[in-house]
Amino acid sequence: MQRADQGQFGESYKVAPMSNYQVQNQMSCFKVDGAKGMEVTIQAILPDLKDFKVLLMLLYNVSIMLLNRWTVTVLWELFRL
Repeated sequence: MQRADQGQFGESYKVAPMSNYQVQNQMSCFKVDGAKGMEVTIQAILPDLKDFKVLLMLLYNVSIMLLNRWTVTVLWELFRL
């Protein structure tokens, strides 16, 4: 979560697994402060759907509600240093 209204330059919070010599993959919350030149800005809640495709269309309660299920595939490239 990114909060531009907190602290002098904003704050962000990350929930991620953390491992050390005592625990393995323990879910933890980390706070990261923004800095001058690296301000934390507001995080968008809704994704940009331009790369998404409709996976499935569902009709509930005889045409009362039409729901679309969306999907997106993201390819990550790994680089060796």
